[in-house]
Amino acid sequence: MRGLRDIALGGLLLTSWAVDAGWSRASVFRRLKEEGWSSLGGSVWAEPGVRPDFPIRLRAVQLAAH
Repeated sequence: MRGLRDIALGGLLLTSWAVDAGWSRASVFRRLKEEGWSSLGGSVWAEPGVRPDFPIRLRAVQLAAH
């Protein structure tokens, strides 16, 4: 199973991508919390160290809309 950072694109991760890659929802949320990912809403998460500035938040909204 691929790691969450391997699944993320541009420092962002949709929960559904992790589930599609074989993660259970419970495992995804546990790992996100353990690793310090930031919730951007709409099941979009920012990798630790990614600053949730305007372009990142805009991309998160776009990803959540699909």
